[in-house]
Amino acid sequence: MTQHSKVALGGNPALESGSNVTFEWTCSSHHPRAMQKGVLSVDSESETGTSAELLLDRALSLEGRIRELQEERARCLREANSRQVTTNVLPNEILATIFSASCPPIDFESTEFTLGSGDQFDEYIPSIEEPEVSRPDKEVDWSFRHFPLVISAVCALWRQVALSTPQLWTSLSMKITHRNIETKTDLLRFYIQHSRDLRFSLKLEMWRFSAETHGIRCTCGSRLDKMPPDTVTLGPLRAMIFEDYVDKFQVLRLAHPPIAWAALVQKSPFVVEDFAIGWSSVDCTQPNVSIVMPASASLRRLSFDSTWWSLIPPVPSNVTVVHLHAVDVCEAIHILYTCPQLVEYSYREPVNSGRSTHPQILQAHEPLVLANMEIFEWSWCDLTYHYDVTAILRLPRLLHLRWSRLPQDSLAGLASVSEPSIREFFSHLPEHIETFEFYDMIEPVKALNHPHTRLLYHMFAHLPRLRTLGFIQCDPRFIDFFFTSFWDGVREPQNLTYLSDLEVITIRDMGYSDWNFNPYPKVLPTYEVGDPFIKFIRAQGKFAKSRALCVEVEGCLISCYQPFSGELSRVQKRTKYELSYRTEGQVSSFD
Repeated sequence: MTQHSKVALGGNPALESGSNVTFEWTCSSHHPRAMQKGVLSVDSESETGTSAELLLDRALSLEGRIRELQEERARCLREANSRQVTTNVLPNEILATIFSASCPPIDFESTEFTLGSGDQFDEYIPSIEEPEVSRPDKEVDWSFRHFPLVISAVCALWRQVALSTPQLWTSLSMKITHRNIETKTDLLRFYIQHSRDLRFSLKLEMWRFSAETHGIRCTCGSRLDKMPPDTVTLGPLRAMIFEDYVDKFQVLRLAHPPIAWAALVQKSPFVVEDFAIGWSSVDCTQPNVSIVMPASASLRRLSFDSTWWSLIPPVPSNVTVVHLHAVDVCEAIHILYTCPQLVEYSYREPVNSGRSTHPQILQAHEPLVLANMEIFEWSWCDLTYHYDVTAILRLPRLLHLRWSRLPQDSLAGLASVSEPSIREFFSHLPEHIETFEFYDMIEPVKALNHPHTRLLYHMFAHLPRLRTLGFIQCDPRFIDFFFTSFWDGVREPQNLTYLSDLEVITIRDMGYSDWNFNPYPKVLPTYEVGDPFIKFIRAQGKFAKSRALCVEVEGCLISCYQPFSGELSRVQKRTKYELSYRTEGQVSSFD
């Protein structure tokens, strides 16, 4: 059944006097929630321009009324939600504390500065104006990287508390591309402004931006679209870092920035405590620019990556942490002389550019004592002055030692040149070192021979309290070579106590130096347990003080098939020696 009613439009003199207008409502009673429809009939004789304008005005007024009703509806829903949410009974201070504990600032001190080849997955960044989490096409959830934006999208109260808690907005790590540079610039400004008076930590990864500029092929095999250098879009970002907020930064890490930015670092009045900069070899070939560092009295941590083409400026003596990668050998060694307060020092992939000479290095004879050094990573380089510096290094408080590469001069009959330097270095190490790691033992595997076996044996003879032994980015053949060297060198029972306190063996990213940067891995590398590992475990089971050993595997796999699995079981039962392995947080046995 349908009911009809006619309502005259009153309150409008023009319509009442100049036209015969009726408004007919058609209501259906078949459904209790049927919508009402208005049918407006106007006599054709009274259609004038004036009436049309009045109708448009009326329509606009109705639209305004609709918006007001929608806003009122939203307010009612928010109020209803707020009365139902139990967290709203918490004071804002408690809620802010919970947010801060759930999203602490990025710990850059424990995050190593590396130059990857870019992340092929686009980061999900919620809009600042409408921070809604809606991303059905992506498989990887990047929202944890922007936790403050996510929690501020939950409700009005959480957004108010989040925006008024500056501790949530004090650190940011971003990847810059041509497509997202404007969004990322706005995001950085949003973070810095809401951090208020607190210091700010920033890492910029600009590999993809550089690759798009130069048309470089990425790790997945496809060539990125070459785009023209756009200095206009980089202008706001550059101004924020080097001008507008230059005194805000506590940590500043620039990976693959425009080469011209290197000259801006020293000109800007930074007060950073942690500074890092670097370019990979695919970005440029010997740029005509010198590396500089901030003139900051508070500088404590310094990282240079792939800057072999430039001399390193004088490093302040108060720096305590230095990380170097693909830097000239003389420049890297010179820092050991100029920074006596070093606590942590790392040097990987030495480069002999021939651009630097320091007399005190080439004529090094007196012992070089670094009394505060606790973490030391050393990459071997077949240069005479490198031998000399290795021999005179004294690290009395060392706890963690990482060693990269072994001398290759034995192939030319020069083993007597390098081996004494390494022996001298290890003979002066403190006995309380607990962690030793091999790193990047890939290329020289085929060249390893009996002198290297003797050398490894001598190295570990001076590490009696070693608890953790690591193989980082090492070829599986080198791992077996080490176990074989240990067994060959300790045939006598009295010598089997060299690794008697060993509790953990770590195998990570085996054989792939850029494994973490490859977004499309096909097959994980696998370490297969064989006869060298069996002999090593048999010796440990007989003579080790520690009665348990765990093999921790990360970024690779480990397999043990018959007859080796059966042999390991017999060794454990016979010697009451517990052997296990840990992968992805789960501990399993070799049975």
